[in-house]
Amino acid sequence: MLLSGYNKITTLPIAPHPGKYKKSQPVRGMRVYREFKRYCKEAEIPTSRTLHGMRHQAVTTWIEKGFYTAEASYMAGHSSQKVTEKYTHLTVSRLKDKMVAISK
Repeated sequence: MLLSGYNKITTLPIAPHPGKYKKSQPVRGMRVYREFKRYCKEAEIPTSRTLHGMRHQAVTTWIEKGFYTAEASYMAGHSSQKVTEKYTHLTVSRLKDKMVAISK
């Protein structure tokens, strides 16, 4: 199986390529959508997931794993760090862990 789970797919960069049919041509949105759904099915990820939502999750995961916002912004191709800050999700457990750490 090419992809074997949600945790692994969220850490992979998504960079569509022209493929074998139309070299040097941009990939159309519908093609990316179909391939994404196919890989989700193959990796047993609910097909209700969206590429956009997975992108949000990937950026959030990078930051939670210790990447600086500037690094995550660059990897995601955002125009500024402000965009990345809007894009990420704060989690209650992450905030709680930080509060516990500073109270020691």
